[in-house]
Amino acid sequence: PVLNFTEELWEQVLTLNLTSAFFLAKAALAGMVERKSGFVVNVSSVAARNGGGLGALAYASAKGALSTMTMGLAKEFAPFGIRVNAVSPGTIDTKYHRNFSNDQILNAVKAATPMARLGTAEEVADVILFLCSHEARFIQGQVIEVNGGFS
Repeated sequence: PVLNFTEELWEQVLTLNLTSAFFLAKAALAGMVERKSGFVVNVSSVAARNGGGLGALAYASAKGALSTMTMGLAKEFAPFGIRVNAVSPGTIDTKYHRNFSNDQILNAVKAATPMARLGTAEEVADVILFLCSHEARFIQGQVIEVNGGFS
């Protein structure tokens, strides 16, 4: 909850989910500009659109900023032949969610998802690979939802 959040925790969450992505992209983009080619695909979250669950405000805020950063980078680097997009996964069946969520929460997410299941890491990876492919050559500055219809 917001009232229990410290400035240190807020900064940690933003560093992990936003600042690190910015500096990683910055480091990679220098070489891409020289080659006039490249791809950046950020990993946002459905929380960027819906505010996240209880206690996830910092995470949702960071992911919302990451989505906005993706659009800004796309505009800045398109003239250099660099495509910048993001994927926005819903709840993905990972060890993290199995360890830090409970069955009641995961079942509620499944029930709220039209496809009635959690996504897989492979499904997210497939979209990332597509965004880096020739077939996605005119996709720029987009945040692609990978969430089984969850909204």
